[in-house]
Amino acid sequence: MKKFNPLMFFFLKNTLFSRMKTVVLLAFLIVCSDMVNAQTSEVPWMEGSWGVRLIIRGGKDLDTFVDTNGYDYVEEARRIVRDYPTMGHVMTNFTNNANSSLFLLRDNPDLPGLANQLNERFFPSPQNEQIILDVIQVFKDAGIKVILYINHKPSMANGTTAQVNSWNNYVASNNTNNFQAFEDICVGFAKRFDGLIDGYWIDNFGGGVESIPVKDRFINALLDAHTIQKPAIATNWKKSYFPGIKVDSDGPGERDPDDYQIIKYQANDMWSDFTHGHVTSIGGQKAPSNSFGYDEFTVPDFEVSGVSVSSESGKTLVKHMFAPIRRRWSQYDEPLYYDEDQAYRFIKRITDAGGAITFSTTIGPGGIGPADEIAVLKHVDAQLTANADYVPYVRPAGAFLVGETTPNYNQVIDFKKIDNKQVGDPDFFPFAYASSGAPVTLTSSNPNVATIVNNKIRIQGE
Repeated sequence: MKKFNPLMFFFLKNTLFSRMKTVVLLAFLIVCSDMVNAQTSEVPWMEGSWGVRLIIRGGKDLDTFVDTNGYDYVEEARRIVRDYPTMGHVMTNFTNNANSSLFLLRDNPDLPGLANQLNERFFPSPQNEQIILDVIQVFKDAGIKVILYINHKPSMANGTTAQVNSWNNYVASNNTNNFQAFEDICVGFAKRFDGLIDGYWIDNFGGGVESIPVKDRFINALLDAHTIQKPAIATNWKKSYFPGIKVDSDGPGERDPDDYQIIKYQANDMWSDFTHGHVTSIGGQKAPSNSFGYDEFTVPDFEVSGVSVSSESGKTLVKHMFAPIRRRWSQYDEPLYYDEDQAYRFIKRITDAGGAITFSTTIGPGGIGPADEIAVLKHVDAQLTANADYVPYVRPAGAFLVGETTPNYNQVIDFKKIDNKQVGDPDFFPFAYASSGAPVTLTSSNPNVATIVNNKIRIQGE
């Protein structure tokens, strides 16, 4: 739980200011409070946490990347721990990203001899299945929480002819169906992660089946596989967006002219303990992974509250953002989209608000993160250690929303959390900046508590 400042400053901001204005008036509503936030989330360890992704291949692809291409995933895990000491969590793999038929483990306690019944491409070699376990141990030893990515859509029919025939024969001989057979394998492997991992991020939840009982059955079976420690769950299923708001243009260099919605993170299902965090689709809606809309709407929404209460389950979910650091997911040779300033601004604002953020980082040749990503995140880590101020947001030139008549018509106020203040403290300016660059002036709603002197706040009393 997070204790509020004894003196709290609330301000009213209108996100649609005219560009003709040269001064922004920021009115403070000043109250005194010793309240304690009564909302306790399902995953306190995720409140205020930031993390990265360590993508590890599955099946025979893992053997190829390790034995032929020289990838050392365990050493990359050690590097992450060394380079980002302020990091709280990491996401790595249970199944391969886009191909759920490729698993990270081989021996399944529920299905003895499974690797001998199916095509060899589904599983890594006996020695390479140890890699994911060693990687997890590196993070556990460093006190970093581990979230595993599961692709819940069976993709056994997308492999070679030998793979497809092997799978069809397995399903028929066990008198089951494609989906149930896949889930049974997943649940067996989950038992090997019991006590080792802290959460699951479930992609393609339901495997394209919208039935609630199908989804509920898998979540219950997955949780039942963990008897030592129940993992937190996030499902990449329902999405919410800020109503009535779309981005028209990201500026002269935008990737695609299509308008797109701006993602809003809130509790949308009965199973999740933290929000999926997936940004607006970079494939379907053509949104850039670092949209200015996130600076103006998504991140400020974290600062309203870092949690969201589910109307279905009653759970208090940690708001979590999950964004590719490059133009596309998992592609190390795509352009880097988050620079040092924006990456730090997102992480600082979200974690200070009690939310969480994961950057989907990539792996380059040799199994090492690309140098440009490492430079950005080492900068973030150093800034967090120093508790440094972030560079205020300014809307990119030429960017505007649908319905705005001119670029930069929309304006937001960037407002940093105020530390505890008391009578006698020096006058201060509350790190309030307008995205247009216009100066910000302050007024007080209660001069008995605080007054404005030379556009700074002076504490008077309670």
